[in-house]
Amino acid sequence: SHIIPENQLQNGKGHTCSGLGNLDRYRDDDLAGNSGHAAVVLNKDTVAPAGYAITIGSDRIYSGNVTQLHFALTGAEPGTLCSYRIGTAARTVLEGSFAVSAALITSPAIDGTSLDDGVVTVAAWLTDATGNVGGEVSAEVSKDTVAPAGYAIAFELAWVSAENQSAVTLAVSAGELGASYHVSIQSGGGGPLVSLDGECPDVDHTVGPADVSGLGDGLLTAILQLTDTFGNVGSVQAGSVRKDTVSPALPTVVVTTDPIHGDNATAFGFGGTAEAQATVEYVI
Repeated sequence: SHIIPENQLQNGKGHTCSGLGNLDRYRDDDLAGNSGHAAVVLNKDTVAPAGYAITIGSDRIYSGNVTQLHFALTGAEPGTLCSYRIGTAARTVLEGSFAVSAALITSPAIDGTSLDDGVVTVAAWLTDATGNVGGEVSAEVSKDTVAPAGYAIAFELAWVSAENQSAVTLAVSAGELGASYHVSIQSGGGGPLVSLDGECPDVDHTVGPADVSGLGDGLLTAILQLTDTFGNVGSVQAGSVRKDTVSPALPTVVVTTDPIHGDNATAFGFGGTAEAQATVEYVI
């Protein structure tokens, strides 16, 4: 027994938790032989969280998902705190933490706009309620948020006519190797859109041939948009050419030198009417 003077509840004996359970018991007897009992709960936990892993929610970071980054924890210990840091080899940019409520849990959305393009590393570790810190686990993902830019498209024909309308080609310049292209051709004269899709085999390449016979005569406009391998979409670029598949009406001819005689034989003249910008061929 241990005598406690002046009604002060104190224990002059040191207790260690080594080898003990979760409950440490106390008993004190007064001078009259009365016994008092008390118990205090001592939680002991020296085992750090372990066996967890992380996976990143997307196989790449691009302009379309850069503000909504997620990573998933598997094998986590509920009740722990997950701390993380995200960055490149050059610098750590983002740090944070969130409570773990289940063995499988996804992080809150993380805005990765400030991260450099390149290989991004996400590192995470768990800390339990008693302060035991688990090992660090990590995963990597590539980031590219720069969309294709500076490219152009142009028709490779000066005019689209009845003779070439079924095989129209277009030139893409300053594109991005490996990017996907989408080309749509429309006419001021109406008709269904003509679409061409594919992958850029080089920075400069030809698209087509396209059959635009279903489009009406008028100004044809080709609209080009590139999407790189990460999913970044470039701006819209356009090129145009005129389509005319209607043969010119027969020209009219008016002879201005009539009759022809010895004095004007070397200065014969004629005129008439024809379609504007058409070429008139004549035989005398």
